[in-house]
Amino acid sequence: MSRNTRAALAITAALALLAGSGASFARWYDEKALSDANITTGVLSIEQTPGSESWLINTPDSDDTADATVPFDPANDKIVPGDVVTYSTTFTLHLEGKNLRASAALLPEGLDTSVDGLSVSSEFDCGSANLAALTQADNGATCTAKATIVYQQGSKDNSTSAFPELRGNSTKEPHSEGWAKAPAEQGVAVEITGFKVVLEQNLRPAQVPFGG
Repeated sequence: MSRNTRAALAITAALALLAGSGASFARWYDEKALSDANITTGVLSIEQTPGSESWLINTPDSDDTADATVPFDPANDKIVPGDVVTYSTTFTLHLEGKNLRASAALLPEGLDTSVDGLSVSSEFDCGSANLAALTQADNGATCTAKATIVYQQGSKDNSTSAFPELRGNSTKEPHSEGWAKAPAEQGVAVEITGFKVVLEQNLRPAQVPFGG
């Protein structure tokens, strides 16, 4: 038997022994742990500016169409027909999120009172920010909320005054139009209700609106 033949038989015998013994051949592999990665949720909130609240009233020489320019203390000062009172305050918008879209508004408010001639209107301004499409580019924007309370004066002239020197040649009955006899409308609390700023995330375009 030649040398090559003997070598081939030896290799064959060795393979047969390995196969019979249950031994396995190598399959290479490698592994590396990924670096720790964290993601963080964003922010959507409103922060009222401390000390920004301001109350103003018009002057006694102006009527109910004038601007409020004089400091007013709602805890101690009282209003009368012809007054215009404003309340204002500022807020900061906090908006963080790559895909965040939001809207901000001053909700409609009302007056809880039995006094006739009282009305309230509101304004909300955030500078150049689009209040219907806010993004994180608007983070830190300052907004001003303002409510204006007007107490309309019923009688716009003295034609129904009881004083002859004021009514002149008027033939109208004294106090017949636009007057309220005491104690009507006096010492009555006037509560502003529902006056609040709301910041809300917009619905994603792919989502179906409520009722849609």
